[in-house]
Amino acid sequence: MPSAPAWPEAKTDRLRTLVRQGKSAGEIAVELNTSRNAVIGRCDRLGITLGGGKRHHAEPRRRFVTPAPRNSVCVAKRPLLFQPTPPRRFSWEATVDTASEPA
Repeated sequence: MPSAPAWPEAKTDRLRTLVRQGKSAGEIAVELNTSRNAVIGRCDRLGITLGGGKRHHAEPRRRFVTPAPRNSVCVAKRPLLFQPTPPRRFSWEATVDTASEPA
C-alpha cells in the first residue's frame, strides 16, 4: 500500500506561487503548515531560488580606522625626550688585529 506523498502537487503549486510573490521560507512554512527547513529543502530539490522576505541588513563594518582630525596631536609630532643616535656601521676590517699578523 503506497503512502501519500509528503508534497502533493497542489502543495507544490502553492509553494511556487508563494515564492513568486516574494514570501520568505518562514512565511511559506506557516501558510503550508510545514517547517521552514522542509520548504527550503523542497525548493532546493525543485531548483527554486527563494527570494526571501524583507531583510534588514546591517551596515557593513568599516575595515579601516578613520584618520584622526588634523588638529589633534600626532605621536610623531611630540617633542623627543632624547636625541636618537645614528645607527652604527659594522666593519669587518675594524675587528682584524693587524699588529699580531706575521709579515
